[in-house]
Amino acid sequence: MPNLILTNACNLSCPFCFATESRVDSRCSAVSRVDRTEFGRWLKWLGTDRVKLCGGEPTLHPDFIELLEMALASGSPEILLMTNGLWPDAVRRHIARLAPRHLVRLTILFNVLEPARYRQVQERRLAAALAAANPYTATIGFTIYKRPFDYRYVLELAKRTGIRHLRYSIAAPNISDPAGAIDPERDFRPLARTVVRLAGQAHRAGLALGGDCGYLPRCVYSPGDLARMQAYPRAMQQCHRSPVDIAPGGTAWRCYGLYAVLRTTVDWSQPPSQLDGYFDRRVRLLEDLFLFEDCRECVYLEERQCLGGCYALRVARQLRRDPATCLFPVDDDEQLLRCEPVFIGHLVGVFQLAPQKFRVVVQPERTTGRARLELMANAGTVRLLRQEAPGRTVREWVPELAGPFTAASNRTRAALALVRSLFDKDLLTFRRRGRGSRRRR
Repeated sequence: MPNLILTNACNLSCPFCFATESRVDSRCSAVSRVDRTEFGRWLKWLGTDRVKLCGGEPTLHPDFIELLEMALASGSPEILLMTNGLWPDAVRRHIARLAPRHLVRLTILFNVLEPARYRQVQERRLAAALAAANPYTATIGFTIYKRPFDYRYVLELAKRTGIRHLRYSIAAPNISDPAGAIDPERDFRPLARTVVRLAGQAHRAGLALGGDCGYLPRCVYSPGDLARMQAYPRAMQQCHRSPVDIAPGGTAWRCYGLYAVLRTTVDWSQPPSQLDGYFDRRVRLLEDLFLFEDCRECVYLEERQCLGGCYALRVARQLRRDPATCLFPVDDDEQLLRCEPVFIGHLVGVFQLAPQKFRVVVQPERTTGRARLELMANAGTVRLLRQEAPGRTVREWVPELAGPFTAASNRTRAALALVRSLFDKDLLTFRRRGRGSRRRR
């Protein structure tokens, strides 16, 4: 479910923050906030789904208490608050006084920093917020953004507060501001050893450790460390379907790190799953931008145990190599013609109605959860769905996809419209010509 950004204001300046384009100081005139009417529309749109309140720092919204009460009054079974814990006093008092029936529905993710990065007044505010939260529904989150990284403060904080759930992230860049980001070639293997030690110590302390985005690929763990991590499956990271962020005004993106290149505007007449599908399809177009050169032959990638590493790191690496890279060729005719179309659905049945007319029954890719579809297709489209000529570009498929009855002047246009419609139905993706030979399973 999407993260609902109540405001872009923040009262911290974290060294690893990737909300570069949108985050502002809470005293800045450029602060944006959702109003109650728009927030009510968000809740109605979500229905009975989980509500996730995000920022900036969401508790800095002047109407935060009213918005929280609106969320608690909705049909949502869970309200997740993602916060740095530096709450205004009124927010802390309100949460501390919540009725038990509401407190058990309020899950709080406290994203904390090393103690040295807080002023005294901030330390006191964080301690007070942690004391006001329900330790059974709270999680302490933290970001590993340098090496060496000393995580002992997190274990000590968990012991002091009684919070038993931890969540770590590996710092990832914003592609428009990659300065200071962790270097995968230099840092990933030492950080993998750090995570293995963390997982073991957390387990021995009775803490549940989970992994968030900016993940470490499996290949950076030694065989022995990878075997040890099998005992802590939730601590292994996999950037498969990160949530969509929605800001006031309806701008939506998936992953702050990709904000500069991948965002859209919410169509409130469509369910949240449609928005997820839009981003799923476009993120899939990034799968042939590998993080490491040997990803092309990696068994973990082939078996879908790893998707190749953080998308923001992969895009940043590619744009350093070639700033003119077209990341989403489906939106550009000439770029799309150069791509190889790859069928990613499931061909259930093909029924020939006439020499050039077929009824095709297909199942979109599993992750969409959509039912089977029936399509009318010509012989060329059937050959494409059967992947009878892999490696050919859309341009090379044009004569067959357009069909024998399409005017020569319209063939390219007809073929492009067809492959885009299959893309929008989650049946087709596109691979850049010459970028990797891996076949999807």
